[in-house]
Amino acid sequence: MKAIEGTVTLRGVTVSVHPGGALSSLTLSPKALAQAPAELAAAVLAAVATATEAADKRTRQALAAAGADLSVLAPVEEPETTVPETWRVP
Repeated sequence: MKAIEGTVTLRGVTVSVHPGGALSSLTLSPKALAQAPAELAAAVLAAVATATEAADKRTRQALAAAGADLSVLAPVEEPETTVPETWRVP
């Protein structure tokens, strides 16, 4: 069985994450590195959040296809709520 991941490219930042948002790869293009530090940080966080949503959705679809009762799962937490306040970009 192939591992479920979400992969997104946003403003020169490419991330792959496992369900739940654990980062599996991060690639920064020259376009990404040309951004101001705050812009780059925001791009990384946005890419991780979007990729996490995709990975989590694929996981729910795979579980449903296997006949799992998804009603017993906890509600999906917003990705941004898992980011420490000190990492957030205003």
